[in-house]
Amino acid sequence: MKNKFAITYVSWVISLLLYMWVCSVTSETQEQFFYLLSIGTMISMVFFCTLLMSLTEN
Repeated sequence: MKNKFAITYVSWVISLLLYMWVCSVTSETQEQFFYLLSIGTMISMVFFCTLLMSLTEN
């Protein structure tokens, strides 16, 4: 369980950092950057929490 959690957490952090970089490159204003960042963070958190729940059911 610990190993699965660590792998899921590290992959979430890496994907979040990559998403932050993409948002910073593509956004034109600071408000647009924070809007994209908040939407992407919520979506990725739901995805990785679902993934973690599916891994712990086994």
